[in-house]
Amino acid sequence: MITKPTFKVWGKRECALDVAYVWSKAEVFELKKYFGRGYSQHLLFFEGAELTWYEDFAELYEIGKYLLHRFLNKRASVSQIYRAWHHDAKFFLLYLKKMQKIDLKNKTNKELAAICQKALDQNCLITRGYVTDIMQMYLPEVIKNKLELVYPKRDAKFNAYYSSLTASVQLSLAAQEKLALIDIALKIKVAPGVNNFFSANLTSILTKLTDWPAVNRLIKAHRNRFFWLGGNYTGKNFLDLEYFVGELKELVRESNSKLRLIRKKTVTFPSVIKKQKQRVIKLLRLDAEFIKIIKILEQIAVFHDERKQMILMPVYYLREWQKEAALRLGISRDEFVWLTPPEQIKAIKTGVVDLPEIRKRALKCLFYCNRDEELILTGTDADHFLQKAVIKEQINQIKGIIASTGVVKGKVKIVKTSVDLVKVKLGDILVTGMTTPDYVPAMRRASAIITDEGGITSHAAIVSRELRIPCIIGTKVATQLLSDGQWIKVDADLGVVHLL
Repeated sequence: MITKPTFKVWGKRECALDVAYVWSKAEVFELKKYFGRGYSQHLLFFEGAELTWYEDFAELYEIGKYLLHRFLNKRASVSQIYRAWHHDAKFFLLYLKKMQKIDLKNKTNKELAAICQKALDQNCLITRGYVTDIMQMYLPEVIKNKLELVYPKRDAKFNAYYSSLTASVQLSLAAQEKLALIDIALKIKVAPGVNNFFSANLTSILTKLTDWPAVNRLIKAHRNRFFWLGGNYTGKNFLDLEYFVGELKELVRESNSKLRLIRKKTVTFPSVIKKQKQRVIKLLRLDAEFIKIIKILEQIAVFHDERKQMILMPVYYLREWQKEAALRLGISRDEFVWLTPPEQIKAIKTGVVDLPEIRKRALKCLFYCNRDEELILTGTDADHFLQKAVIKEQINQIKGIIASTGVVKGKVKIVKTSVDLVKVKLGDILVTGMTTPDYVPAMRRASAIITDEGGITSHAAIVSRELRIPCIIGTKVATQLLSDGQWIKVDADLGVVHLL
């Protein structure tokens, strides 16, 4: 139980209890099982579907230090962890896809519970991927501290060096999706008749898409590969065929030369980053250990991006199971997700569910666990526990970590949930707690991005670099101190935000 405040805000996102429960338990139990170290406790707080994720940062840095020591002394490697994780993730995904072919309506409650239990057991195998959450927060701090030793001035040049050294050298999965869609558009533009077909309205294209079997196969394969990019952790906003056809229709309208230029810039982006990084390494004469830490962060960034995919895909594939289970219990899926996975399985077996408790959790609840107990509180009980557990921070200045350099002025648009994304118009400054893959269309419209939370390999950091727009992450307070329509200057060369 909590004896003194130890937690600080790590991030905010749209999420329900069932998904976050798995993350939280994994960081306490599974990390220790796989790596010998894990968190001793964990804390989550929900107001509606807005999850505030709390971390004990002293513990995070302690675990990060332990893991880095193992990596540097070759007692473990990121590539080994990734290969084991990828192997397990592949089989988990195969099982989830197999679940889609099961006629759930003809299964008994006991059989339905067993199907989900197997999915949960397999999900435990991929939780070693949560090591990336720790390392993507810890390693940038190590790099910053080591950089200060070779370049003590905390000026714009320092920030530029830091940004280069911590940049990912591979395309994000969001960028890979855009690239693959451009390739389909270029094929369509040279195919006889297909180009004209895509000039019709969206409804007509979708209705007659089967008249063009080759194109239909390409688009469906693309959807099956990238549908999860728009999803969030509540099981909503996954991308359908209509979305991809609409995006393709816009691309087909562009000239071949413009599409090829966008493609070239996207493909060559990693090599540009690599050259910038090598120049800084050579200029500052960084030692072998420093370079190795930079390489470890590069591996973590790629691993972290793929891990997000393997969190979202189970959320998508388990939706039909959840709908069937909820139907049998006489509640909605949106209510069912406020049960923890063990509670969901028990409810299916017994046919008993506490609906008043579920509805209280959906309004406000707190989940806390350590190695001996777990606790779910609602209402004022949740508020009181949170006050005892969280370190109070007073921050009045908006500054943060530079993820992508540049200076712009623009109008603030606060995004708290995916519903708010439509507010972001071309040239606006997107201000949010933390971005997820479903934010990408709005990020492409934004002139700059500011987040409360996130590390240098976070989604916002990687995508903003690829979009070549200024981005400041980890401000802690941007969503609290800024408001919709406010004009600001984002100075991502210095990592500060100015009110205009």
